[in-house]
Amino acid sequence: MKIKIRIGNMRISGPDKQYHQNQLQIFADTIASKVDQTITRVDFAKQDMRGSLSITLFDDNHCVPMQKHFSSKDALIGYVCGYNHANRDVKYI
Repeated sequence: MKIKIRIGNMRISGPDKQYHQNQLQIFADTIASKVDQTITRVDFAKQDMRGSLSITLFDDNHCVPMQKHFSSKDALIGYVCGYNHANRDVKYI
């Protein structure tokens, strides 16, 4: 099932733009299938004026069951790519 994602106030550009957007979608689909609640949307966005970025999961009641904060866009994307690679590699061990 493909989960709706939203990238807000976080610019993804450069030659790896498609790769990173694809990694965000894979992460959203994977994490939504592992959470007990029914996740309908995952936001990757800047949260406040201080520049904190987060991954926020929204359930079917528009509540936030999980949220993880990051200090930079690179940290957020690194976390997502690392999670996806680890999740993919575990299948082959």
